[in-house]
Amino acid sequence: MTQMFLLGDDCLTVSMEPNENKHSIAEHLRATKCWSEVVVGKQDITVQYDPIILPPDAALNQLEEQLSHYVIVDSALGEIIEIPVSLSAENAPDLLHVAAQIELPANKVWDHLASRTFTIDMLGFTPGFAYMTGVPEDWTIERLSNPRQSVPAGSIGILTGQCGLYALEGPGGWPIIGRALIPLFDGEATQSPLLYNANDRIRFAPDGRDHD
Repeated sequence: MTQMFLLGDDCLTVSMEPNENKHSIAEHLRATKCWSEVVVGKQDITVQYDPIILPPDAALNQLEEQLSHYVIVDSALGEIIEIPVSLSAENAPDLLHVAAQIELPANKVWDHLASRTFTIDMLGFTPGFAYMTGVPEDWTIERLSNPRQSVPAGSIGILTGQCGLYALEGPGGWPIIGRALIPLFDGEATQSPLLYNANDRIRFAPDGRDHD
């Protein structure tokens, strides 16, 4: 945790280091039952409090105290989910463009990605859209100059420092480098309609190949 600051009249935000497990820390804070809401962001956690009951300075001290008692729990890591991926020209329309940006042959792009485990940092922007870390740090990949009005459900997008899963069809400006061969969203599911949750880990198997 790097810094803590007030946000508006009734919230506090804590910025996080990239290697910190935000979701585990958020669960620790929820378990205290001291906060109206605990929300995980891309690189931070925000807690909400009642300023009538708890003045801002007291809220800040309380949050500092609770975070000082946080203990890392290995079991806090989410499930590992393997997703088979189609790399056809139709399902990976921007793969060649991305390969050119990072100066790699197209087939090597997915060789690198398939060897990695991605972590879902948060869900947002559209229902079920997953923001994931795990992209090589030295890859610089820009958004499309003309965003698409409709990106097919299951599409896999990539930008500098992050990878994204489109659970549902919708607009988007991320370069698309593949598409899941299994549904990411099931509207008839009796429990969660999404295949994954925040903090789960994702591994990709391009064109159905198993990992080495």
